[in-house]
Amino acid sequence: MVKLSTYARVLPLVLSLKAHDAVAENNTCGFLGGSFCVFKPQDTLALYSCLSDKFGNSTVGSTKNDGVHEKYAPSPLNSTDDGTLYYKARRVSYGLRNPAAIIYAENTQDVVDTVNCAREAGYKVSPRGRGHSTIGAAAADGAVVIDLQNTCNVEEMVASIDKTKSGPHLIEGTKYIATIKAQAGCANANWLAAVYLGFDVEEGGMASIGTCPSVGLVGFSLGGGLGDSSPLAGFAADLITEYEMVLADGSVVTASEDTNEDLYWANRGGGGGNGVITSLTFKVVQTPSPGSFTYMLLLPSKSGNAEWHVRFTAFMYDHPESYRFGGAAQLEGPRSLLFLGPLGDGIEILTGAGLLDPDLMEADRPTEFYKKDFNLICESNCTSPLPPTGLMAAVQTPKQGQAQAVIICINWLRGWSPDGSGRSRDVCKDLGVDDSYCECVPVGDDKCYARSPNGFTCSEKAVVDAILETATDPTSWISHHGYDLLVKDVSNRNWPAPTAGGNMGGLLLPRLENSTLRNLANNFDNFMMGSHLAHGASHMVPVEATALPWRGGSYLADNSFGSPNNLDILLKDKAFGGDSRNLNGYYSYIGPEGLPNWEQMYFGGHVGKLKKIKAKYDPTGLFDKPMQISGSNTNPYQSVDVEKGDGVPPTDNSTSGAFDLPGFFFVNGIVSAGSIVAGLGFMFI
Repeated sequence: MVKLSTYARVLPLVLSLKAHDAVAENNTCGFLGGSFCVFKPQDTLALYSCLSDKFGNSTVGSTKNDGVHEKYAPSPLNSTDDGTLYYKARRVSYGLRNPAAIIYAENTQDVVDTVNCAREAGYKVSPRGRGHSTIGAAAADGAVVIDLQNTCNVEEMVASIDKTKSGPHLIEGTKYIATIKAQAGCANANWLAAVYLGFDVEEGGMASIGTCPSVGLVGFSLGGGLGDSSPLAGFAADLITEYEMVLADGSVVTASEDTNEDLYWANRGGGGGNGVITSLTFKVVQTPSPGSFTYMLLLPSKSGNAEWHVRFTAFMYDHPESYRFGGAAQLEGPRSLLFLGPLGDGIEILTGAGLLDPDLMEADRPTEFYKKDFNLICESNCTSPLPPTGLMAAVQTPKQGQAQAVIICINWLRGWSPDGSGRSRDVCKDLGVDDSYCECVPVGDDKCYARSPNGFTCSEKAVVDAILETATDPTSWISHHGYDLLVKDVSNRNWPAPTAGGNMGGLLLPRLENSTLRNLANNFDNFMMGSHLAHGASHMVPVEATALPWRGGSYLADNSFGSPNNLDILLKDKAFGGDSRNLNGYYSYIGPEGLPNWEQMYFGGHVGKLKKIKAKYDPTGLFDKPMQISGSNTNPYQSVDVEKGDGVPPTDNSTSGAFDLPGFFFVNGIVSAGSIVAGLGFMFI
C-alpha cells in the first residue's frame, strides 16, 4: 500500500487571511519550512450579502434568448431566490453543475468586486468565458462563477487594432502586421468578425480561430489553441503578447514578456487557474497571398487512403510550403483543407507532392463545384486546371473571414448539429436570409425537422455575409453554445450533453512511422480523426518558451481511441514505446475527470514549474477546480517534484508522478489499475 508522508497528510487551517498575502512575492505559505496557509471560513450569508450589495440592483443584457436580466443569480438552495435566472445561468455545454452563485460581469471592476466577495467569504472562484469546458468546469460546483460573456465588444476590438506593431513571425519570410485586444468574454466568431472588419483585402490579416464559432478565446488559448490557419500562425497561445488579469487578492495586473513573465509563460498553454483573465492581446499574422483563401475538399479512395496519409505526413514535415495548408485530415472520408492562396497554386503544390495522384483518389468523383470570389466557375463538369478526380469542391474567397465563415457553415450549420452554436431549427431565419438557401433536414419520422444550408449554399455570398454580420454581435446565437432555448425536443437528446467520457480522445500526435499510419488508416472499425493540423509554425517555438510542452506535432486527433485496437496500433509506434504515459494530451480537448496521469499527459515536464507559479499567485487555491494544475501548497495530499526542494519532498513511502508498474498509474497518492483505454478521455472544449 502506498502511504503519504506525514507532512503531506497535514495542512493546518488558520482562520485569517490578509488579501495581499495571497500573492506576496516571497510568500512561503505551505512550503516545507515556510508558514502555514491561512483560509477564511466559508460564510454563505457573508457571500450573498457582499454580492447583493455590489450587484443586487443591477441588470445586464445577455444573449438574445435570455434578454435583460439581473446581474447576480444566487443558488436557490442557499437563499430565498426562486432560482429562475440561476437555473439558466448555470448552463454549460457539458454536464450540469451547481455553483453557489453566478455574476454576469461587464467590466474588470465587476471581476475585482466578485473576487473580493468570494475570497472574504471563503468561496472559490470559477471564471467562465463561453462555458465550453467538456467537464463542466466553467461552472464549478460550489464556486462563485464569473460569467464574462458581456465583456465582449467587437467594435472595441476593431478600435484596439494597432498597425504600428509588426515584425517577423515564426516561419522565415512570414510576418505579423498588427495586434488586436480581445475581451475575455469573446468567442472565436467575434475575433473573426473583428479582424474581417479591421483589415482590407490587400493587407491579408488573419484571425487564427478554432473551427467552432462559440468557443471562448480564453479557454481556447489557455490549452494551446489550434485552428485552420495554425500551420502559418502557430498555436493561439503563440500569438498572445499581453494579458490583463485579476489575481486572488483583487489586484489587476498585466502579464507579458516584460511584466510578470512567469505568469505570462504559464498562461500560454498551461490551462489557467492563476487568476481571472479579463483581456488578451493577439498578434495578427499576414497571409502569404493576400486576396486569396481557398477551401478545398479532397477525397482519397479507400484503397489509396493509407498511402495518401503517408505522403501527406511527409509533405507536412518536409515540403517548404506545407505551412500554407491548414484544416483537418482524418484517416477516412473527405479531407477539409484551407489553403492560403489561390486554388491554382494549391493544386500545383499538391500535385507536385503526389497528393492528387489519380491512383490514390476516389474514382469518378470530379469536382462538384468551384466558386471564385462568390462567382460560380463550374458545376458538375469541372475540367482543367482542376484535377480529373478527387477534388470534391473548392471555394476561393478574397478574405480569410469569408473562407472561415464557409467552414463554420459546413461544420456547424449544415444538417442538424446544434452543438457548436445556439442555432434554431431554421438557420435561414436565424441568419435573416432568403429561405431558398436552406433545405429540409429529416430527423426520425419528421421529414422537415430542421431547415439548414447545404454544402453549396454555405458558400453563397448572402449566407457568408450574414454569418459574419451575426458574429459582430457577441450576444447572438452564433457566439454562444448549445441548442436554442426554444428547441425543446433536440433529437431526443437532453441538454446539456454528457461530460467527456473515457472513449473520446484528444491527442497531439508526433510524426508517426509509416507503418503506424498505414495500420491506423486500415483500421476501418474505428478510424483516426484529425481535428486540426499541427505542423509548421508551432514547431518553430522552443519547448521551454511556453507552458505548452508538445511541439513538433502532426495531427490533433480527437474521437480516435474508442476501440482498444486503435490505441494498440498507436502505442507500438517508436514515439511511444508501448507506454501510454508518453502520449501527448491536448488540454483544450480535456477530460474526463479522474483521468490517470493527466498532469503529465497534458503538461509533460512543465508540471513542476506550473505548480510553483500557481503556488506563488494563488497560494490558497482560490481558483482551483478539477483537472487544473494546483499549487504544491494547496493540496495536502499531493506530492510532486519541484525545483530547489520547494513543496513536499518524496520519502520512502511517497513518490511523485507516475511509477513504472504495467497497467497502473499513481497520481496524487492513488494507485489505479485497469484498462488504459478507459483512462484516455477527451472531447471538444
